[in-house]
Amino acid sequence: MGELLNTIHIDSKLFNFHFISTITDGLGFNENYESFLSYSSVIIDNNEEFIYVSGFYSDKPSRSTINGEKLGFYINKFDILGNLVWGKVFPLNEKLFLKNNRNLANLNLETSTNNVLNVHISDIHTDRYFYSFVVDTNDGEIINSCSNEINYKNSPSSMFSQLILQNSNVVDKNFKNFRFDLDAYKIMLLNKDFYSYLQSIPNNVELSFLGFFLNNGDYSILQRDYINSKFKILIF
Repeated sequence: MGELLNTIHIDSKLFNFHFISTITDGLGFNENYESFLSYSSVIIDNNEEFIYVSGFYSDKPSRSTINGEKLGFYINKFDILGNLVWGKVFPLNEKLFLKNNRNLANLNLETSTNNVLNVHISDIHTDRYFYSFVVDTNDGEIINSCSNEINYKNSPSSMFSQLILQNSNVVDKNFKNFRFDLDAYKIMLLNKDFYSYLQSIPNNVELSFLGFFLNNGDYSILQRDYINSKFKILIF
């Protein structure tokens, strides 16, 4: 029990860009490829065949990057022996994170059994904005993506608000009586079937939604109607 079976060396490199140390209060910069501060997420796929390493990058190795240079995130895919399969860089929407002082900090990867990676990026301190990407694990191409600023607001009903305030209080201008947790809000923007479903609900109904990214690539939604004590599970 607890015996070390193997050690894998991963040489994660960027060409023409610089790693950003993300485990800091704000953005720090690091040119040392082996520093753990440069890796936001390291995961092994479900079949234990590939390793994915991700983090943020900049085009300049100085703190002046915060004031206007290009930022983005990278993903490197390795086989189980540590050989690079592919590497990709993904520029981020300048307008969105410049407006929010570029408080990039959280980057999480999630694998699924249908050959996609779910990439989630958010502001660690205030959750003022987010990015979500669905990436093809075969070639690193983006299949789907969404990004937005986040608007939190109490529910119209005081009782309803008290019950869900801590769990799902993200609002969308098109669904003013609905409250979403952040994952449900992402799914609404990523999946047209869920969006169409929301449009079919009468606009005077107060509902909240919790979202889940399933391992098989599907999306699950827990729909909650506290006023009428009704719950529904949806799969998209």
